[in-house]
Amino acid sequence: MKASPCPDSLFTLAATVMAVSFAGLTFTRRLDFQQAGFAVAVAILIDATVIRMLLLPA
Repeated sequence: MKASPCPDSLFTLAATVMAVSFAGLTFTRRLDFQQAGFAVAVAILIDATVIRMLLLPA
């Protein structure tokens, strides 16, 4: 089994899919689901961009 030549793009794609799916919760009628979906989606996007750029540049 070979390692992926560019795992960063795979992690970014997975984070984007997760963020979009959690952002879908913001379209529900329940306020607690809306808030949780928004918070988790933003946290995932921050992790996928800022944190990985600053802490894991390799």
